[in-house]
Amino acid sequence: MTGQAARVALVGAGHHARVNLVPAMRAAGLEIAALATRDVERSRAALAAAGSTGTPYGSVADLLAGEPDVRHVVVCAQPADQPDIVASVLAAGRNVLCEKPLGTDAAQARHLADLAADAGVVLRAGFMKRHAPALVGLRDLVRSGRFGPPVGFDVRFAADARAFAPDVASFLTLAAVHHVDLVPYLLGAPHSVQVAVSTHASGSTLSALLTVAPQVHGTLRLASLPAHSSEVDVVEVAFEQAVVQVVDSRVTEIRSGGSGDWHAPQERVERLVPAVSTMSGGEQDLHLRGFVSELVDFAATPVAPDGSAEDNVVTMQLCEQLLAGVPRD
Repeated sequence: MTGQAARVALVGAGHHARVNLVPAMRAAGLEIAALATRDVERSRAALAAAGSTGTPYGSVADLLAGEPDVRHVVVCAQPADQPDIVASVLAAGRNVLCEKPLGTDAAQARHLADLAADAGVVLRAGFMKRHAPALVGLRDLVRSGRFGPPVGFDVRFAADARAFAPDVASFLTLAAVHHVDLVPYLLGAPHSVQVAVSTHASGSTLSALLTVAPQVHGTLRLASLPAHSSEVDVVEVAFEQAVVQVVDSRVTEIRSGGSGDWHAPQERVERLVPAVSTMSGGEQDLHLRGFVSELVDFAATPVAPDGSAEDNVVTMQLCEQLLAGVPRD
C-alpha cells in the first residue's frame, strides 16, 4: 500500500488476533488505530506487543465513542459475545469484519445482516479462504469456463479439534465452517443436502452429498479425530475437461485430458506452487491463507452496504442443514 495507512480498530486480543490478525494487519500496511478488550491495561499491553501506537480501551462502547473517525472495525472476540458486539458497532455506523462464526445460527446471521442493511454499512464474516490466492484462482476457473462447466466436487477437511470443539456442532461452526463456506463460494448454494454423521468416543465424522445445480453433485467430508494431528485440507472441482485440486491453500494441480489415446502419454498435469526463498518469511502463510488480502479489501471498502452479509447467512443455513443430520440423544 502507498500513501497514508488505512486506519482500523480491533476488538479482542486473544490467540487468533495475536498470531494471525495483528501480523496480517501489519503485512497489509494497516494502522491499528485503537484496540478494545474488557481491560484497558490488557489492551495497552496488546498494542505494545503489536508495536502499535494506537489507543487502548476497556470496552467497545468507549472505543466507538473515542474513535468517531475510525470507520472499519475488526471483531475477534469469544463466539458467544460477538453478535452483541457486532450489533453495537453496526449501530454506530461502522463497517465490520467479524471472525467466524458470525452468529450462533442462521436466524442470528439473518438478524445481523438485516441490521447492517438498515445501518447502511458493510458486515463481513472472516472467511479468509475466500481471499486465498489459490482458491480465488479456482473460482476464476469455475467462472471462466476454460475447462467447461463443473460436473462435480469434493471438499475435505480433517483435524483434531477436540480441545476447543468437543462435539459435531462446535466442530462444524468453529473449525470446519471455512470448508462449508467454500461450497457456496465456489459453486453456489446447494439445492439439496444429504448427511451421514458418525460419532465416536474419540471424535466424529460428517459426510454430505450436496447438489448445487442439476446434474452437479459433490461431497463435503469433515472429521475431527485424534488421527488427524496434521490437518487435511483438500478442495477438488471436476470439470468436463479437467480436474483441479487445491491442497492446503498452497498447491494447485490441474489435470487435463489429451486425445483419449491411452497408448501414449497424453494427459497434461500442471502444478502451481508458491515460490519460497529466504525472503518469504512467516508472512507468506498469512498471504497464502487469505488473511492479508481479506484485510486489505475490507479496509478499502466504502461505508456502504454491499450484500456481503448475505454470504454468511447462506453458509450458516448450510451449517444448519448439515447439523440436521446429527443423531439426537
